[in-house]
Amino acid sequence: MDSICALSIIVNLIRIKKLWKDLFILWGWTSFDDIKNCKEEYEGKYNALNYQKEKNMNQYLYYRNLLDNYKTYEKYIKYHKEQWALKGFARKRYEKQHAIELRNYDMYRKILKSFIRGEDKRILPKEWQKPMDKFNDANTDVNSSLQKTVSVLAAIEVLQFNKRDLQRMIENENHKKNKELHLQKNSME
Repeated sequence: MDSICALSIIVNLIRIKKLWKDLFILWGWTSFDDIKNCKEEYEGKYNALNYQKEKNMNQYLYYRNLLDNYKTYEKYIKYHKEQWALKGFARKRYEKQHAIELRNYDMYRKILKSFIRGEDKRILPKEWQKPMDKFNDANTDVNSSLQKTVSVLAAIEVLQFNKRDLQRMIENENHKKNKELHLQKNSME
């Protein structure tokens, strides 16, 4: 049983040593302080990328909401245009026939304008579509950078866990040896 445990420790040591060596060479680490500094740096990058992703998503949702509301509003634009194209009695008759549509036009226009941020409350669906088109490219870039950052942080976490685990295993082995030596000493007396 002891030989299996010792063999397991040796195999883990060799595996950990190779992983350490590869990562130390790759990232130029020379100590655990370097790893800690690298982790802090990548956590900062992770937070910045996460913030950027959230900002992009909020902007996307804003324009998506505007375009969705515009689709509802757009159905009633033709009634408004037709109303203003008519004059006199024909206009009054048209307003009576399409009273609901004209009220909906005003209501949906007011709702849409309430969603538009900033001073300029103009309704510009083509301008709103441009950021939506750019979103996929920006999101792909952020996601790939985020993926690389997360993999580095995961590697650092694994190394730190393996270091703690190895220290625990060595302490257990030392404790076991000391216990065996103590038992041998007591049995000799």
